[in-house]
Amino acid sequence: MTDWAITVLADWFSPAPPAASIIELSMEEPEPGLLKFNLTDAGIGFRFDRAVKGSIAVISHRIDELDLGEPAIERQGNDRFLVKISGVQDPQGLVGLLTIPARLTFRLVDQSMPVEEALNGHPPAGSTILYAADDPPLPYIIEDHVLLTGENLVDAQATLDQYTGEPVVSFRFDEEGARRFAEVTEENVGRAFAVILDEIVVSAPIIREPISGGSGQISGNFTKQSAEGLAILFRSGALPAALHVLETHFVPAAP
Repeated sequence: MTDWAITVLADWFSPAPPAASIIELSMEEPEPGLLKFNLTDAGIGFRFDRAVKGSIAVISHRIDELDLGEPAIERQGNDRFLVKISGVQDPQGLVGLLTIPARLTFRLVDQSMPVEEALNGHPPAGSTILYAADDPPLPYIIEDHVLLTGENLVDAQATLDQYTGEPVVSFRFDEEGARRFAEVTEENVGRAFAVILDEIVVSAPIIREPISGGSGQISGNFTKQSAEGLAILFRSGALPAALHVLETHFVPAAP
């Protein structure tokens, strides 16, 4: 495949604050003591605009990481855009990589009850059952409280574990993330610390000792290709919008 295009729909609101001149909510009091709030057209337009622009920036970054050349990205209307790329060999794989939300969080595994008991009843308050991408999927009880997010990452690379030789993803936090990472690992030695991507448990290693310096690695039965894809998602950051593929077109090379 030499030419590839995808039309994408963005349907989420960016968390970025609006300009001071934009009023996002209107308020009325139809009867005493009852307040009614409505989203304004200007506020909705602003949120969609920021969501689309932010999504285009993240997708451009992901394409750059794949070394596919300069993409042509065209805004189409209020909530969609068209991406054109040359030299694509795996169109479906690329669609998946470009549209995955990649919301990365670090949370503790809840060890207050056996996971089998939670599956047969209810998980503890403040925790949720999440699954790893294994076959069959392995369940974990994960605390809802987020300790760190991907926003604190400054780098991620696919490497090989120096002891096992298996593909892993090495990561590095910014100054604030490094400080928080050191605190969390110091306070929770002996507990499992889950790395979660879009509510899927990527890895849940036991904290053996406090980790200072702001760097670590994630293992999880990766192949070289899956580790590289995960590192790209970590480096490019999360999409600010949920993206839906509306249509794709593939143009084969001219004979």
